[in-house]
Amino acid sequence: MEKPVAGLYGVLAGILLALLCVIGVTFRYSLDRERIDSPIKTMTPEEDSVQDADAPLGMHMEYSFQVPEIANGRQELVFYTIHQNVEIWLEDTVIYRFFAEDGNAFGRTAGRVWNSISLMEQDEGKELKVVITSPYKATLKAAPVFYFGEKSEILGKEIKRSIFPLCIGSITFLAGAALLGFVFYTRLNKQTDKSLFYLGIFAMEIALWQIFDLPAVSVLFPYELFTAYIPLVMLMLIPVPFILFVRQLHTSRKHIIWKIMCISSFLNMAINTVLQVTDLADFRETLILTHLTFLLVIVLGIYMMIREWRKVGLSAKLKLNIIFMTACVLGTAVDMALYYITTGSSIMICGLLGFLLYVVVLGIVSIVDVRHLMDIGKEAEKYEKMAYHDQLTGLLNRLSWVELIRKEAFRPEEYMVIMLDLNDLKQCNDSLGHTMGDRYIRESAKLIEEAFGSRGTCFRLGGDEFSVLFHSTSEEECRACIETMQRLIEEKNAREPAFEMQIAYGYACFDATQDNDMDDTKGRTDAAMYRRKFAMKRQSE
Repeated sequence: MEKPVAGLYGVLAGILLALLCVIGVTFRYSLDRERIDSPIKTMTPEEDSVQDADAPLGMHMEYSFQVPEIANGRQELVFYTIHQNVEIWLEDTVIYRFFAEDGNAFGRTAGRVWNSISLMEQDEGKELKVVITSPYKATLKAAPVFYFGEKSEILGKEIKRSIFPLCIGSITFLAGAALLGFVFYTRLNKQTDKSLFYLGIFAMEIALWQIFDLPAVSVLFPYELFTAYIPLVMLMLIPVPFILFVRQLHTSRKHIIWKIMCISSFLNMAINTVLQVTDLADFRETLILTHLTFLLVIVLGIYMMIREWRKVGLSAKLKLNIIFMTACVLGTAVDMALYYITTGSSIMICGLLGFLLYVVVLGIVSIVDVRHLMDIGKEAEKYEKMAYHDQLTGLLNRLSWVELIRKEAFRPEEYMVIMLDLNDLKQCNDSLGHTMGDRYIRESAKLIEEAFGSRGTCFRLGGDEFSVLFHSTSEEECRACIETMQRLIEEKNAREPAFEMQIAYGYACFDATQDNDMDDTKGRTDAAMYRRKFAMKRQSE
């Protein structure tokens, strides 16, 4: 299940992110500001809803008040709007307009915008009217907070108000990036918990959703529609990596419920994307579908946890998952309630804190488990190496040879075998001692590995007996390797004439007319090697 789901998720995520880039690049808006660019005041205007046939919903909202006393010759009216078009009237004159133009590639919203207009001393006491329209019912009556004062101080105050959630979101993003870094750093280790990859993706998407949902981000990244759509896209992407991570904590990983959760998330992404591209409804209008998908995933996730609890009990990680997911769900429920109560103007921090704790605690526990398993794996690899490698030379040993040629997939007709034997090893041991005999073996192993290692697999079968297995190698290539070995021996003997080395060899290919298996081929090769060994001894006498 995991690979197809991850692949499909990657495709859909790529489409959504590409769509997000198109929205950011192609968005067009109109901004008319005819005014020249103390203490901050919060204005309380008169509010009224007015029927308007030209408005997207047949209605607009009006907020009216008298311009207060202007300090220092000029002050600014500043307010934040979410998916709303804005028009400001001073008496009978339009002094400011910000709205999404017709014909944008995607969406009918102007995004999240900090609007500002300068007011002069001559404007004191005049009637100021802010007219707001919106393509969405949910945001039409979302009354902005109107600030009056120095724009830099007003926006600076908003940034300070968002410092804590910005820090929490940034830490969550970095925690997710750290998990991804750990997975990539240890990716070659068999003990690496690949589910940490999904937890890292989940953490980064949660962080981007929460960070770009803050009004302060529209000050720091003034790309109105782009920053407005990032949280909507991240919300659609969040469920799948979360499902793939939590699934690893259960014994019933192949249960159909996991597939149902993933399929529902994919359908949500696909339906929302099609509606957005065809301009039937954009992501903001289909947000309720994403929230329902979240609810389905949470309900089914709780069901799977209860099922796991009743079936096999609770592991330590599953207990932590239940505790911190409960905190996340409760925090997100509070945030969602505030979101709908305030029509999207609240700062969502409760769920973000819960998710930060979730990612950090589960990530640390998983990393500790992985490190422990890696230590166990290293010990196992050490003992495995001791079992399959010759301790003196580091070459593969007789057990490795036997297991290789006994494998079901081993095809002897594709192999050539070389047998090698060290001449006068016993004489070296008797005359120079076993220390020099061991050196003879080690030096010979190095020469054999250097001559044959790039083309074949080298073994020390025991004592002074070595072997090389070639796969799909011609006799000419084998002869070239033998010549390389002889050259290396001559160079070695020239450097140390008192410590002369000789290696006898014999080689043969598997022959189905003579051999039943590779042991028969080895027997023929041994015979050829011993004939050469005796010839070399007679030549040296």
